[in-house]
Amino acid sequence: MIGQVVKAVRCQLGASITETILNDWDQAQDRISKKRYTDVFDNWGAEANVSIAITDKTGLSPSALITPPSSPTSLFTLGTGVSATSESYRNVKFNTFYNVRELFNRPCPIDNQRLGSPLVATDLKITPLLEGRLLAMRTGEASSLDEPGRTNVLSTTIRFTVDTSLNLNPSWKLIQANVNSSGNLFTTSRNRIHELIITFGPLDRNRGGRSLIPIAEQTHIFAIAQRDMQVIRQSP
Repeated sequence: MIGQVVKAVRCQLGASITETILNDWDQAQDRISKKRYTDVFDNWGAEANVSIAITDKTGLSPSALITPPSSPTSLFTLGTGVSATSESYRNVKFNTFYNVRELFNRPCPIDNQRLGSPLVATDLKITPLLEGRLLAMRTGEASSLDEPGRTNVLSTTIRFTVDTSLNLNPSWKLIQANVNSSGNLFTTSRNRIHELIITFGPLDRNRGGRSLIPIAEQTHIFAIAQRDMQVIRQSP
């Protein structure tokens, strides 16, 4: 599943970046200046952090109601039951770094077996994020992406919560006893939280372009810290 998520994120990043750049190049032909705003992406990078948290709960709760023979003037019944529960929690986190230039126009084979995580099977809506920022820049509502001294950082968080459960409630009625006539004999449930944090920003030239500029790195780390605190509060 981790391999599928890494591949899906890379493919969607590459497809969205390619679509955004090609759209901008087409629109540049109709501009008087012929300016291509996405050329700045040649010096940009992207970081993606994935967290997969899984909580499994299992419960066993058999019960019985016993009605032994009694005199006509009295009625005696005996109820009995036992319950047991178990709970497990797992969390997997990993971080990947990409150079936007290397993602552009990079072919990515289509995998029809989209299994394991909603991050694999869902459109992550990265293209609207990129094109929305470019539109704000072209209309003068935001600074240029390559303007010195600006904190030009794009960050988005995609979160999926998937809950599944199963209840088993067989019952038996005997002459002098009812077994598991109420309640659930066996229950099991799984809660999955899959979250992806993507941060775009200029490459840090002081580090040879192997990381984002400090403000982008800090934005990415802060988003991860917020996510982890929320996961801790929800964990057992």
